[in-house]
Amino acid sequence: MSAYLSAGDYAVVDGREWLLEWYAGRWVVVRAAAGPVPTGWTRRTQFTDERPVAEVDKRHGIVRVTYDGTYRGVPVSIWPGSDDRLTVYSSELDAAGAVGMRQLDRDTMVADLEAGAPELDVRMHRTRLPFPE
Repeated sequence: MSAYLSAGDYAVVDGREWLLEWYAGRWVVVRAAAGPVPTGWTRRTQFTDERPVAEVDKRHGIVRVTYDGTYRGVPVSIWPGSDDRLTVYSSELDAAGAVGMRQLDRDTMVADLEAGAPELDVRMHRTRLPFPE
């Protein structure tokens, strides 16, 4: 389990932020399945429970969580993974290559790092937005 909140959009339901997904033609919030399924939730898979987002909950809008920072001085965008691993991406090909990142595609360099890597500076951003239509 990662120490970082997953990057993505979150909706407030019952006073708590939950990861928001468009699933089967509707907005739902999801949580890791653990133990009995709480009232109002449905078990989607053995790993995930879901709950539809009610109109009343949409008034709170959403919170978009993103990460960026620097790796060895190179600007990067960051995606938390599992087991305290992070994937960092940079479009600065020469600088990223010079610090050991590998080429992912024509315009992107990538590195997989431990969350506590000393050369990595991570910034989390929380942006409030209206609920998507």
